[in-house]
Amino acid sequence: MPISDRLRTGALRGAPVLLALSLMAGCDETTANAFAAGGSAPKARVLTSAKIDGGKITVLGPAGFCVDARSLRPNGARQFALLAQCDLMTGGEVSGVNSLSLLTVTAVRSADTALPTPDQIAAPYAPAQVLNSARIDGVQLVQLSQGGERATKSADPVHWRGVMTLAGHTIGLAAYSTQNGAARGAEGRDLLLALARNMRRATTGTGTGDTPAVQAPTE
Repeated sequence: MPISDRLRTGALRGAPVLLALSLMAGCDETTANAFAAGGSAPKARVLTSAKIDGGKITVLGPAGFCVDARSLRPNGARQFALLAQCDLMTGGEVSGVNSLSLLTVTAVRSADTALPTPDQIAAPYAPAQVLNSARIDGVQLVQLSQGGERATKSADPVHWRGVMTLAGHTIGLAAYSTQNGAARGAEGRDLLLALARNMRRATTGTGTGDTPAVQAPTE
């Protein structure tokens, strides 16, 4: 099944950061095949990085993660990209790991540099509870008890979300995992931090580009 084009309606209105959150909540686009137990995903046009909003933002994932070009929505009021394990997209399977992970990036132009609170991030996914939260390197991160299944029925409800500002945009990040997969725990947080740091470095030329040792890139 190709990357879905469906959009969901956001639940918040009002201040710019809340409007941005509602737009980002409506842009979780994933493919069920990527989470099929023991299955294989269709080959995608794999990109090591991608430009969105006319090149203002560069999407660059953690080690071992690539951008699915079919998912890209590089222009418009909101921009979107999906990242998955490179081996999954090129060969249909991932060696050496026991769970699959997907990352999403949604960008909305915004002059507001204030980061939302954990409760504000959680609001569009009610009745999800905030299980953990942290603000690290300018990224507000939350682990939610529900909402992962909105991406695809095969995803674990527990997932991580993050929000940061970059180059005049509010950036929403999300990490999904298979049922009881590694990304529902601390690895999901680390993947989002690596994604955020890499995007900041690739976009502005500043900041670190550290990545967690989650999977070596395909040779």
